Amino acid sequence: MRDIKKYFAAVAVSALLFVFLASSAFAITIKFAGHYPEEHPSTKLLYKAAAEVEQKTDGRVKIKIYPADQLGDYTLLFQDIMRGSVDMGQVNLPSEYDIRLESHCIPYIVKDYADIPKVFSYDSNFSNVFKKILDEKNIEFFGFNVIGLIGLGSKVEPKDPFNPNVDKGILIRVPPMKVFQLSGKEMHFRTTTINWADIYSAMQTGVCDGWIGGTPDVNYLTFKDIQKYYVAYNSFVECNAFIMGKDIYKKLGADAQIVRDVFKQTAAASFALAEKQDNFYMEKMEEAGLTILRPTPEQSKAMADFMHQKIWPQLYSLYGEEIFNAVRKDLGEI
Repeated sequence: MRDIKKYFAAVAVSALLFVFLASSAFAITIKFAGHYPEEHPSTKLLYKAAAEVEQKTDGRVKIKIYPADQLGDYTLLFQDIMRGSVDMGQVNLPSEYDIRLESHCIPYIVKDYADIPKVFSYDSNFSNVFKKILDEKNIEFFGFNVIGLIGLGSKVEPKDPFNPNVDKGILIRVPPMKVFQLSGKEMHFRTTTINWADIYSAMQTGVCDGWIGGTPDVNYLTFKDIQKYYVAYNSFVECNAFIMGKDIYKKLGADAQIVRDVFKQTAAASFALAEKQDNFYMEKMEEAGLTILRPTPEQSKAMADFMHQKIWPQLYSLYGEEIFNAVRKDLGEI
């Protein structure tokens, strides 16, 4: 009898050992390229998503997060994900591969935070255009990770900032992209392009008075010592995308849908976090002595209407009308 018990005990141990070894042998570890530093709220969302994927796949899929651009800048990462040398990432989509990949920068693509889920959710018409573009690049799209809405930081108060027809009387730095240059010009700012790394010294030495292209956290953390004003235009969306190479996606088999669903939810969670972060850092700017200029709801609507009527038609040839029609459908305008 003892020998039989020992036999069955040995069989049970062997079976458990086999299951453990099998699960270890077939587990896949995904290399995930993060963009923000370890302590950034967006990076914390990534760690939460990685833990959820591991739990929901019973350990078959593990995600190793490499924050702070450890695996390279966004242009190289996009290439690496296309080729399969990096599995997945939180990536600023480079327009070198398709100009439409920068179309999230369309001015007033959303009119307020409530519009973000309408346009940037996984199943929106706008997102569906991106799915098609990325599918042609051997990439799976899991959703937009929204960081916040962009305003203007300045040493000098612009004149009548929420009236698009008035000369603002200041020179601002804009990113070297047509959409920003055109928007600045039509808003009656004088504009110049300056390298990102040189913005602080440019404002310090009077080469420019201010800049547009950053969310409240960047304006506070990087420029609070030199800026006196922050204009909460909320005219552009700062975001990147969760993407994965198709080759690794296929290797995941049935677990691929679990990974997709987790990151769809993570992307959706970023929308509320973006508003919370923006408000937090605008409060921090006020505590530091900066003046925050906020539009009234009527001024916000007038600004958005101006951009839609004046700027959008000038961008049709750049991004194609399909993009704008997708956004208008998402906003319920058509």
